[in-house]
Amino acid sequence: MFTLGRHENFAQILSQHESISRQHAAIVYHGTEARWYIVDFRSAHGTRLRGSRLDPFVPYAIKEGDTFTLGTDSRVYKVTEDKEGLGVDERPAKKARTEATAPSKVRCSHILVKHSKSRNPTSWRQQGPITRTKDEAIAQIRTLRAELQAVLASKGTVALGAAVADRAKTLSDCSSAKRGGDLGEFGRGQMQPSFEAAAFALQPGELSDVVDSDSGIHLVWRHL
Repeated sequence: MFTLGRHENFAQILSQHESISRQHAAIVYHGTEARWYIVDFRSAHGTRLRGSRLDPFVPYAIKEGDTFTLGTDSRVYKVTEDKEGLGVDERPAKKARTEATAPSKVRCSHILVKHSKSRNPTSWRQQGPITRTKDEAIAQIRTLRAELQAVLASKGTVALGAAVADRAKTLSDCSSAKRGGDLGEFGRGQMQPSFEAAAFALQPGELSDVVDSDSGIHLVWRHL
């Protein structure tokens, strides 16, 4: 995975255009599917693939020759492929330096709220299929995120991790709820592309924005 944006602490491919967010988007390889995806990180001015604006935190498959733009920047990025795989030919020295130091694995916890269109709309928390809509699941996660951000602001990062675990035990529709949402350590290609992109973009102790995957709607917290 490599990220695109305006801030060198958050992105490996940099652009200083004012419309580009500090961490704007990411290109992610999914090992199981043997495919590359691009994911927008809910950027302020959007990411466009082949001219169409992407929905945030939804993975879109890309291939050699595809083009995309970030924000309102006129620069067009072209996806290239060589013997080392798919990539974007932009700031190669910076990309090589940051990828060399990027973690190969991260440990995260999450809270999953499923909806009726989830790939498996059932939960240990209830009998029968889940009937809430996707919009309702997103709203629930956004409310929960605001609560957790308040914990972070008032009590700090350690308290945030404890709060994530506490909420996961009662609110998460994932079986990891019994472990406080802890998914353990995982590497690239093991999770769904949008989830992986969000997890590897986090700094230790940081909470993600809303993450949309085939499983449902997530909040992701990276362990310290």
